[in-house]
Amino acid sequence: MNRLVVALSALVVLLAAAFLAVRIMKVESFYREVAARAVAHLEAGEIDRCEALADYLAAAGRKREEAEVRKRLDEVKEKLARVEEDFVPLLDDGNFEAALAKADESGLSRPLKEYLRAKVYDRWGWIVVSANLSGSYEIYALRPDGSQCWRLTFNSCEEMNPDVSPDGNVIAYTRLKEDIDRTVALFDLNTGREKWLPVTGKTNLDPAFSPDGARIAYAALFASYAYLYTYDFGSGEVLRLTRGVVVNQPAWSPDGKHIIFEGVPKGVERTPIQIMMVSSDGSGEHPITAYRTGHSRDPAFAPDGEHFAFRRDDDIYIGVIGEGEPQPVSDPELTECQPSFSPDGRYLVYVAVVNGIDRLVRHDLRTGERFFFPPIGTGCQFPVWTRRLTLPPGAKKVSLPRPEE
Repeated sequence: MNRLVVALSALVVLLAAAFLAVRIMKVESFYREVAARAVAHLEAGEIDRCEALADYLAAAGRKREEAEVRKRLDEVKEKLARVEEDFVPLLDDGNFEAALAKADESGLSRPLKEYLRAKVYDRWGWIVVSANLSGSYEIYALRPDGSQCWRLTFNSCEEMNPDVSPDGNVIAYTRLKEDIDRTVALFDLNTGREKWLPVTGKTNLDPAFSPDGARIAYAALFASYAYLYTYDFGSGEVLRLTRGVVVNQPAWSPDGKHIIFEGVPKGVERTPIQIMMVSSDGSGEHPITAYRTGHSRDPAFAPDGEHFAFRRDDDIYIGVIGEGEPQPVSDPELTECQPSFSPDGRYLVYVAVVNGIDRLVRHDLRTGERFFFPPIGTGCQFPVWTRRLTLPPGAKKVSLPRPEE
């Protein structure tokens, strides 16, 4: 009997030891897998994720695995630091093309090059445009160096005049609606779903988000008049700011206090279309251009809130609000229109007609250099430059001809 008890006790001890050994093996395997995942993130250029897993290993007291990950992490950071000595000043100076070139010439692994390129694009952003690449005008997004082009919408009706919400999650545009002329649609980039701006009227055009995203300005046509409205997303309030014979293309000041738009000064006969300004509460409407010949259209505020760009006849001009005469900045040999400033104000993007085809042009206002994007189908219109953009479900990457200088 005693022998049986001893044998059973020994068996229990052996089973417990085996169970403990298996559990230890599983724990060891788990933390080795965590370390392997951390290294995989590092090799993919996901440095933040690697650091997070290294911190997790440290909190779990896994010094050996943590040390292995930290060693690899430090090696990569040291390589990056050497490259970033030249890379970061270019980025801070807004010299994004040179920063991209520095990343490509760094000798780093491809994922780490992409890590640096992502830092550039985080500041340089996207150019969103209406383009006809499939038989109708749809919404596309391009990187400012022309390296990527994505088709964002897939509707049968033409979509024009896009604008992007400040958080990059919604695009507003003008498009046809069944029994209505044209109205404003809101495209949720997170869900890929579209809905109409909940306002009345048969013709609503030219949406423009306020800088805080709380309101949207738009033009509307009723009978023989055009109107400028704002819609408040929180309260649902629709506020009429002005009306006139012409009201088009509203653009907000960076502080959200003013809107500039195409219009005709009240009480002035036979005047060309001018760039008008009105406070966001509808007060203080006045022209900020005063040409006696030639129409002024397509206004755009610069990020500094002082400069503005617009088209006069077939050329792009830049002026300072309330000061002096605006100056032409575009090529007088080309027909150019619809300017939009980059988020840092260094660049303009606009449309130019080249050999009968609408082309996007990126214009460096500091150096004067111009970069012509390849044609996007048969034409493009109404580019808008945005720092943030969410690619929606179903977005399709599109191949364009090689960009040319």
